[in-house]
Amino acid sequence: MRTPLYAVLFGFSVLICNAQSSRTSTHGEADYYVTAYAQHYRLPIGFVRAVVAQESGWRPCAISTTGL
Repeated sequence: MRTPLYAVLFGFSVLICNAQSSRTSTHGEADYYVTAYAQHYRLPIGFVRAVVAQESGWRPCAISTTGL
């Protein structure tokens, strides 16, 4: 029986996320990328921050259960 590719990728993402969780990731680090993204695409920074807050709650390893 072959394991579907999405299951393998999901497993790797969980392993990587767990490995990164020991590293202290700050809200400031994510905010840097939010600001850079907003400036690059000429979007309001508050809008991009609101999308990140809604979609992941500022958690770096948030995984959606929708579609799994």
